[in-house]
Amino acid sequence: ATTTTKAPSQTTTPKWSPNWPADAGGIRNVEQWRSLVGKYWAADRVDCVLGIIKKESRGDPRAYNSATGASGLMQHLSKYWKNRAASAGFRDSDGLYATPYNAEANIAAGAYIAGSGDNWYTPWGYLAAYGSCPGS
Repeated sequence: ATTTTKAPSQTTTPKWSPNWPADAGGIRNVEQWRSLVGKYWAADRVDCVLGIIKKESRGDPRAYNSATGASGLMQHLSKYWKNRAASAGFRDSDGLYATPYNAEANIAAGAYIAGSGDNWYTPWGYLAAYGSCPGS
């Protein structure tokens, strides 16, 4: 189970691009993210991705796991975030990246890594555990 705590403060020098600010925090019905997931993921994967979001963050774009450093809706690990964000098109002309707490960037980065190999689900482990994925 994911441990959700308040996201770390970002009050020092801007680390993230102002083009993609963090979304408001709070647990939400994952259906709120359906159209955004559909923008970046194939139609046959939308329900599965919503299941991943529900399990990983309970729909909270500011979810943070203090044990792993994973952040956002899909719980990307911080050590991979900048590469994933840039690869998904979320790096601005000043070289700043979208925050992982921006829902669109987080979902798009998930789609990027999913599209980079045959086993698209590998970052999230055994899909059946999510209830709406193949094999569940």
